[in-house]
Amino acid sequence: MIGLLPKVPAVADPVGSWALVAAIGLLALAWIVRWDLFAHLAFERVDPRPAAVYRIVFGLVVLWAVLDLLPWAKLLFTDEGIFLTGAARRAYGGRLDVLWDPVEGFASPWSAVEALATRGSVLHLRSDPPFVYALFGVTIAALVAMIAGFHTRVATLLAWWLVEQIYRYSPIFYNGGDLVVRIFLFLGVFTDWGRAYSLDTWRARRREILAGTGRILPLEPIPAWPLRLAMLQLTIIYTATGWLKMGTTWWNGTALYYALSLDHFARFPMTGVAAVGQRIGVLPVLTHLVHAWEMLFPAAMVGAAMRWVLRHRRAGTWRAAPWRRWLGRALFGGAAGVAGWVGGRAAAAYLPPGALGLGLGLEAKRVLLGAGGLLFGAGLFAALTFLCVRRPAKAAWIARGPLGLGVFLGFGALMHAEIDLTMNVGIFPQVMVATYPAWWSGRQVDALWRLVGTRAAPAAQGARGWSRIATWPVRLVRRVPRPLWTVAYAADDAAVRRATLLRPWDLAGRLAWVRDGALPRGAVELRAPGGARLSDARAGRVLARCLPGLWALLPIVWVAPVGRLVARRFIAAGVGAAARGVGRSDQ
Repeated sequence: MIGLLPKVPAVADPVGSWALVAAIGLLALAWIVRWDLFAHLAFERVDPRPAAVYRIVFGLVVLWAVLDLLPWAKLLFTDEGIFLTGAARRAYGGRLDVLWDPVEGFASPWSAVEALATRGSVLHLRSDPPFVYALFGVTIAALVAMIAGFHTRVATLLAWWLVEQIYRYSPIFYNGGDLVVRIFLFLGVFTDWGRAYSLDTWRARRREILAGTGRILPLEPIPAWPLRLAMLQLTIIYTATGWLKMGTTWWNGTALYYALSLDHFARFPMTGVAAVGQRIGVLPVLTHLVHAWEMLFPAAMVGAAMRWVLRHRRAGTWRAAPWRRWLGRALFGGAAGVAGWVGGRAAAAYLPPGALGLGLGLEAKRVLLGAGGLLFGAGLFAALTFLCVRRPAKAAWIARGPLGLGVFLGFGALMHAEIDLTMNVGIFPQVMVATYPAWWSGRQVDALWRLVGTRAAPAAQGARGWSRIATWPVRLVRRVPRPLWTVAYAADDAAVRRATLLRPWDLAGRLAWVRDGALPRGAVELRAPGGARLSDARAGRVLARCLPGLWALLPIVWVAPVGRLVARRFIAAGVGAAARGVGRSDQ
């Protein structure tokens, strides 16, 4: 991709390096002075639902990546492919080739322990096809268990370790998405993301319901710090990517044109479309928008920090002595100013000649841009702090509007969708978007289920053709409730418990609940919006469509036996089935 990469001057900047150390030191002192802020930021407990959505979406992408590698497993990972086992071990196994001998094994138990810290893989010890395919099978099973939330912590740890064994064998197939998979799956090991939307949670609730307590266990909040690290990691990836895109083509707006014209990445011939887009000005605008969005992505972290501060100030979570508040603000502001100064000096080295139009040398540009970065960083921190303390309403508008998730994550989702549609760059677009739920709060999850539980408003009576198309965006926003399917249950304890077991699955509010004394003892049945009772097969199809936890069954639930199995697992229209099922569960 000649012309897309920056030409970085090989000029060291020891002043900037020491200033960066000073910025880190000021930030560390600020956290020491305001240890209460750090404790709340790192160790507070948050709604587990966003982490659960993160687990499911990210896990599906990782599973997709592993399945995508499976057809190439023999070529890439076995001793009948590109590398013999010993050759791969010597090339990519780090010290494993020294610590382990094919005949003698490990020299000592300590050598085996030391080998765990190397870059080596278990495939560097054995990589015959049956062993490799068995490893892939166990990896897929662990990822499925992680996605479903079955023994989630153990499944996540096992999935990370197994995925690492695959990726460490050889890096020749890597793309940017593979590195993101490894990083975020490692962070997932520390994330308690199985506390919602998981079989673990459902089993715990099931035990409580069948114990006869008459309540559904509430979701347990989880530690926030792994999610904060995931947010920081995504910010680092986007920001570094943006600041490295300092080549001439990114400044003159032709980068996307050249990228779309590369046959190596194009999903279909794009040269003509790219030429038209460049000529009419669409691609230059998009080039500059993407570049600016990536470089300014830290503003998303600023917005998240502002929302967090405002939420805790409203709740009165902490109280600190005035001297600690002012000293902490001064240290944070100093760190922001020094970081801005370092960023300005670094930017001077990336600017193409004549970019400022002043004819300045490199050192003069460093001084000028460093001073500008210093004023910008310190001034921005001071302004946002003033707004959070004195003008919380305006600060909230800024945090949810210009610095909100809709601007940064919404633009990112659209950008990655366009990349995936037009370019074959591996799983990078999917895996980046799959990390976005780590930024969510319960508010975003509620909005998601409201979207699922409603539908676009119907068109106005008599509207046809272009009038229907023109009003579609408005109708898409103005949602209306979907028809409710009714779960009717008998008045006895067995039927009540069985209906209660179904309630945690109704995340989108698609079901209504009615106690019907006319039903036989222990009976639970599903009824259509008009009141008609459904057959078992149709009831199973309706449940799979209405309950998000059963969406994976949609491709097969139309088969009558599968539909009946789903219905009989979740509802029981007959007296004997309900009584026997609950009776066994009570035991």
